[in-house]
Amino acid sequence: MRRVLLSIAIFLGLASVACAQVDSADAMNNTVKIAYGQSVTVPGSDLTLIFEELDSDSRCPEGVQCIRAGDVSVKIRAIAAGQSCSTYTLKLPGREHAHYQGYDIELLEVSPKPTKAQPQPPAENYSIVLSVKK
Repeated sequence: MRRVLLSIAIFLGLASVACAQVDSADAMNNTVKIAYGQSVTVPGSDLTLIFEELDSDSRCPEGVQCIRAGDVSVKIRAIAAGQSCSTYTLKLPGREHAHYQGYDIELLEVSPKPTKAQPQPPAENYSIVLSVKK
């Protein structure tokens, strides 16, 4: 009898997880990496993001002791099918988000980090990682 009850409990638990996954299937949550000057279409959407410009990078180089950590700022362009495009400036550190046509776009990472040997890497060496949610 215990095995039957345990089997029923496991089945109900799995069924509730499966239903929760079906209910949240409409929610999109992607992470995309974009090289400088390149574009990417976000999987499962008609949204294209372009890494247009490295606006500034004043982050403290690795291996150097700085008074402040500094920040990095990039410009991205968002374009969705049949919509006008928009340009956004995103910074790290920070929790700034770009809101475009129902998409929430957040800058998560900017690479490479400045180093003592190369405090300002060439812009074309950069890439960004963005979180995209709908």
